[in-house]
Amino acid sequence: MDCVRDPEAWLAVRQEELANPGNEPGNVLRSRLHRLQRLPAITSEDAEVCAETIEALKATITVPTLRMNSMDLFVPFDRDDFDQAMDLIPASVSEEWRDARDELEASEEPVDTTFAEWSLRRTGELHAAGAPIAAGTDTPIGWSIPGYSLHTELEQYVEVGMTPLEALHSATVKPAEFFGLENEMGQIKVGAIADAVLLSANPLEDITATRSVEAVINRGVLLTRDQLSQLVTAN
Repeated sequence: MDCVRDPEAWLAVRQEELANPGNEPGNVLRSRLHRLQRLPAITSEDAEVCAETIEALKATITVPTLRMNSMDLFVPFDRDDFDQAMDLIPASVSEEWRDARDELEASEEPVDTTFAEWSLRRTGELHAAGAPIAAGTDTPIGWSIPGYSLHTELEQYVEVGMTPLEALHSATVKPAEFFGLENEMGQIKVGAIADAVLLSANPLEDITATRSVEAVINRGVLLTRDQLSQLVTAN
């Protein structure tokens, strides 16, 4: 809606839906709003309005949730390690997600990738324009495994034009700066909160190296790879 010429008309339609006379659950209401306005808004974009919106977004921070929004192009469960990661979350959730995956894979409906392509393009445009971006995945919806999904998010930021360092900053430096906490977190220095992830490979050379976690320092407490594995298997 931020790029349409007549946002008031679009907002009026949305507000009518949000009145929710049928008292539908929030997730059902959200999905209906998406079906009603998402693709029409994309096809109704005005370039001048978009340019103004992007300029305004430089004064705030955007969380594009690319992992979720581009799922029609980059299916999360196509990764070889996805089932292994699913085994580490509560069984009730993994069973529900597997059932949803099976239903999706069995569907013969054509996949519309318009929104996925738009999300990738717009995130790249925001970054190129200098609008701050923070990493987020909307976990736990949409097969978004906590922790695991963030690696995918960073990889997609590189796909749309960020350097690996800029992608890392989106999950560390940029959020800290936005909240005025850059002297307390988001970097490694004397006096800062001791939160860090130690890797066995260099993410500046290949952003997928963020998956090579060897240890985590959480508020000054070191957790080795073995300890991390014990934590996830114990739950």
